Order: sequence, then structure tokens, then C-alpha cells
Amino acid sequence: MGSCNCNNGRNEAAARRALREATCSIQEGIKLCCEALNALARGNECDCIRLLREGLCALEKGLCDLIEAINALSFDENCRTQRLVQEAICDIKTGIRQIQEGLDMILDCNLRAGANLVRRGIRSCESGLCETLRAIEDAF
Repeated sequence: MGSCNCNNGRNEAAARRALREATCSIQEGIKLCCEALNALARGNECDCIRLLREGLCALEKGLCDLIEAINALSFDENCRTQRLVQEAICDIKTGIRQIQEGLDMILDCNLRAGANLVRRGIRSCESGLCETLRAIEDAF
């Protein structure tokens, strides 16, 4: 599949930069959330909570970068790149919500259910990361 010409050239560099920054932030957020689960498994709830909060911050930055990228792309409803970024945004939003709910459960001492929600959130974010990488590959 060839990429469509979604950009007017002027915003292509901004979209590319935002997608790359999103990729880095999402990867960092996923890594921190995985480290949080490892800390929880070792019985270190304080580190788990700290790492989850840091991971959520990184994921939220990645989400902002994805929104910046979609805004830099010229609107074209048939553009595969835009659809991929929109899907990534939805997955990252879902993942952030699940991780936040999991963190809330962990704070309420419901560790197992909280960890399960965090795992689901990580999977959603990983899906969003894959879509972001496909968008980069497709467009640039």
C-alpha cells in the first residue's frame, strides 16, 4: 500500500516530529508501568504507585504528541495515516483510563484487580504504539 498525500508539505515536518516524540513517550510510559507491576510483585507498593504515576505522565505526553500530529496533518478522511493516528489516540486514551483505574484500585488496597487493570491498560497502549509506528511507516 502506498501512502496517501495527507500533508501539504508545510506541516509534514511537524507531524513527523510529533509522531516520533509520541513514540518515545508511549514507549517510556509502557516501560514505567511494567516496572511498576514488577515492583508490586516484589511487594513494594510505594515504588509501584510512583512508577505508575510517572508512566501515566509519559503516556499523557505521548497522547498530546499524537493529537499534535493529527492537527499537523491536512484533513483527508481517506488518509490511512490519519486513521492510524486516530486509532492510536483511542487506544492510548483507553489504556490511560485503565491504568488510572488500576492505580486507584491499588491505592484502595485491591492489588490483584488493580494489577490486572494496569496490564489491560498496558496492552491497549502497546496497540496504540503499534498503530503509531505504522502511521510513521505509512506516511514518511
